Amino acid sequence: MTSLAKVSGVVLQEVSNKIGSKNGKSNLTADSIYFRVKMPESIIKRDGRIVPFNMDLIEKALLKCYASLPTEPHTPASEIAHRVVNVVAAKYDLPTVEGVQDIVEMVLQAAGEYEAAKHYILYRAEHAKMRVLRPIPDEVREAFAASDQYFPTQLQKFQFYDKYSRFNYDVGRRETWIETVDRAVDYLRELSEDRLETAVYERIHQGILNMKAMPSMRLLAMAGPAARRNNIAVYNCSYMPVNSLDSFVEALIISMSGCGVGFSVERRYVEQFPRIARQKGNPPTIFVVPDSSEGWAQAVRIGLTAWFNGEDVAFDYSEVRPAGAPLQIKGGRASGPEPLRKMLDFARTRILARQGGFLRPLDAHDIMCSVGDAAVSGGVRRTAMISLFDYDDLEMRHCKDGDFWHTNSQRWNANNSAVWPERELTQTEVTRFVLDMVESGRGEPGIFNRRAAVDNRPARRAAAEFGTNPCVTGDVLVAVADGRGHVPIAQLAAEGKDVPVYCLDNRGKVAVRWLRHPRVTGHQQPIFKVKLDDGSAITVTGNHKFRLKTGEYVAAENLQPGDSLHVMTRYKASIKDIFVEADARSQDYVWVNNGQRQNEAEHRLVAAFHHDTEIPSGYVVHHKDFDASNNAPNNLEILPKETHDMLHGATMRGENNPMVRAATEWSEEQWASYKQNMSMAVSGVKNGRYSGITHQQLKQHALTLTQQLGRRFSQKDWQQYAQAKGLPQTFSQWRKAHLGGIIGLAKWAALESGFDHIEADPRVVQTYHNYSEQGYDCEIIDGQLYLHKQCEVCGNSFLVSRSQRETGVCSRSCASTQQWSRSRDQQLA
Repeated sequence: MTSLAKVSGVVLQEVSNKIGSKNGKSNLTADSIYFRVKMPESIIKRDGRIVPFNMDLIEKALLKCYASLPTEPHTPASEIAHRVVNVVAAKYDLPTVEGVQDIVEMVLQAAGEYEAAKHYILYRAEHAKMRVLRPIPDEVREAFAASDQYFPTQLQKFQFYDKYSRFNYDVGRRETWIETVDRAVDYLRELSEDRLETAVYERIHQGILNMKAMPSMRLLAMAGPAARRNNIAVYNCSYMPVNSLDSFVEALIISMSGCGVGFSVERRYVEQFPRIARQKGNPPTIFVVPDSSEGWAQAVRIGLTAWFNGEDVAFDYSEVRPAGAPLQIKGGRASGPEPLRKMLDFARTRILARQGGFLRPLDAHDIMCSVGDAAVSGGVRRTAMISLFDYDDLEMRHCKDGDFWHTNSQRWNANNSAVWPERELTQTEVTRFVLDMVESGRGEPGIFNRRAAVDNRPARRAAAEFGTNPCVTGDVLVAVADGRGHVPIAQLAAEGKDVPVYCLDNRGKVAVRWLRHPRVTGHQQPIFKVKLDDGSAITVTGNHKFRLKTGEYVAAENLQPGDSLHVMTRYKASIKDIFVEADARSQDYVWVNNGQRQNEAEHRLVAAFHHDTEIPSGYVVHHKDFDASNNAPNNLEILPKETHDMLHGATMRGENNPMVRAATEWSEEQWASYKQNMSMAVSGVKNGRYSGITHQQLKQHALTLTQQLGRRFSQKDWQQYAQAKGLPQTFSQWRKAHLGGIIGLAKWAALESGFDHIEADPRVVQTYHNYSEQGYDCEIIDGQLYLHKQCEVCGNSFLVSRSQRETGVCSRSCASTQQWSRSRDQQLA
């Protein structure tokens, strides 16, 4: 019979050698039972060291105790030891030596071994006396006594030995205050390359020693080998905007160095993240996590990059040192792999929950806080974070409401503060903020006045974040993506609202993003007029940056005659204007061109952004008021192609049919013109070679073929289809005039079906689909297929043509680095 009992993660398994009755019962005797237990992994010794837990030491101590008794105890020492371990594992996550000895006394008494318990208590008391009487070397006593005079209070003395005094493994004890100051000043002298006079270093030494002046407290804790390896360790605080995957990686490195991390998840930063690709279902790659801060950061970068790109990673933590292992350079004890494992699992879950969309500020905030969790137990001080967010971000403002710690305990790691706008807040807004702070019971969210911070910054920080504001003059038009076309920025500033605008994404494609808080950022500033070769001009400040066609950004004051700017144009045109061969008498739509051959329909860009989704294949964007130029977000609706056709067809029936209205509304001249047009329209039917297949029937077949292929069909595709269906394989001039030829018909059908890459060669599109199914991240640019790759050396993304898809590096520099690394590995092998 086997039975299992779980107590606080401890597994006790009773095993009997006797199999009992049919109902599963058995007869157990004391000598037929033994216990298998999950022992604790570590234990804290009296001097604070964490060492591996060893049950044999408990049994050895019990045997010594038993040997001192006049009679033989009834309970074997091994059984008592197992019972002690059971209780220890149930009671402590990390037991202490004193705690384990208390449990030994309790278990002995519970087992009826009172004489043994008495002897064990006396044994402990005797050894306690011996520890008290153990002599402290005179030189050690004198060293600590010499430092005591500098501590005005016992609390200061405690804080020093608790947080800043490093353990000196060479002498087997902690530093004194004098030794810590010596170490810190020696490091400063080394860092400054001894360029100051000796008297200056002595003044610094005396100022710190007498607590009249203090450096960063991280310097006191980390000066020496830890700071030489990574000088981030000597800084108290840092700040970064969360605008890329690098932000999370940097936050981990900085936190593990013991430095505080301030960060901003304002929308203008978080919206710079790319769209999260949907999982492709490929097997996860394996990454072995190196045992170092940099190795942990590399794991974070690899994981985040993979999940954003639709891939997955499985992490191997076998090389990470176990919890409790000493960190001789940084000081303290290792946390083991578990904090990193939890952080990566959390980030993966949060990112995959946004597949096909974008991270929200709260997502970025939570991932940053989970990064802090990974560094909390890493042998350095507890993570210190502060998070800034937009004052009107209600998700962030209320993220610590209620019992948030039950489901989002990582949020404890950061204090949150709302960034107030530069405009004056109303009394109602200020009152609401203060009430939120009171109701939270924690004084959160706090208030950060960026304008005051900028106005009061010292001169040495004039060029820091929040310091410079590249801007344009008020009459400059901004291309907005809310249906208005273009609006002067002065009007946007007066409105005081966030507005969607056109920009370029990380791949250089036209995208829609929020322009946050348009406002007046300066007065009486030097202005530059940038004249373009078409005669137009833009007035901007000198530090306003323009994107060149090369992808480089250049400040206005550094532009040179002949520089070619990357320009986006917006214009109206019918479908036939864009696709010349198409037989379509559509209204004029609004189109956006990015200086390339491909045109983007504005209504599709606006709808995708405001509905926060990619428009699926086979779906179209419908104008609710049937005005093709009204691209206001509330006028756009994403519908299946079939539903859209039925909706437009319904508007042409009954009283809405123009021919019904013509019977009463047309004049004789209009009827005469109509008859002449009709005569011309049906002239082709009178042709003896007329196949009997109408234009409308050919269009329907074109739609069917397009939807079967999932792309625009080629001339060869049509000829094969037409031969099988008994349709015309070539078109007469009459057909071409109405349908635009086979290619024109193909483009029309692809556009009607809602497919992308209408202008691209169908063979290229077919290759694009084939490679996408194989897991490649590819894109059609100017009619050519390109693959997105990640450099095996520097990790940056780069584009390659299909023929160069096996290329693994982005530049000659990285290729040289890779070749050198391989040569070195061969020599070592």
